[in-house]
Amino acid sequence: MRKLIALVLIAVMLSGCTGSFELTRKVYKFHRSIENKWVDEIVFLVCAYIPVYVIAILADSIIFNSIEFWTEENPMKSAQGEKLTRVAMAGDYRAVMTHDKNTDTIDVDIFKGVTPVSSFILAKDGERAMIKDKDGNIVSSASKDASGGVALYDAKGKIAKYFTPEAVQIAKTRKLGNVLAKK
Repeated sequence: MRKLIALVLIAVMLSGCTGSFELTRKVYKFHRSIENKWVDEIVFLVCAYIPVYVIAILADSIIFNSIEFWTEENPMKSAQGEKLTRVAMAGDYRAVMTHDKNTDTIDVDIFKGVTPVSSFILAKDGERAMIKDKDGNIVSSASKDASGGVALYDAKGKIAKYFTPEAVQIAKTRKLGNVLAKK
């Protein structure tokens, strides 16, 4: 049995398929769907602060792109009503992410094995991006000020971290550099 599992893992790892990275694209499209460029940047920083992109890239690289290579169909492209749920694995951790098309929110449940570790909701509201608990209470939010700096707020609305306009510009430059390097 172990040899069969090892053979399957080796076959998947050696498949040589870079795939379409649909989950990563969906996360990217979610945060880029915001029309205000400042709020878009805030959502990007929140996605970078919470390893949403890391989980999406790992899930695409290890699971979805391999499935796409062998079946010629990426499971992330299939439509499922008003809610779309996907699971991503990284080591002992599993993230269950459900996008609600009606509210345009993403429910995220993180588990270590079968033990729940964390649950939160990613949402946007006009000029700010928010992380909410499962009861809908704001746990953290972020907004950009007139000078171009980004403030991350705690649940009480107090600034927990402030990124200067220069730090935001550096993050944008790195982001652009990463995008250009991949082309």
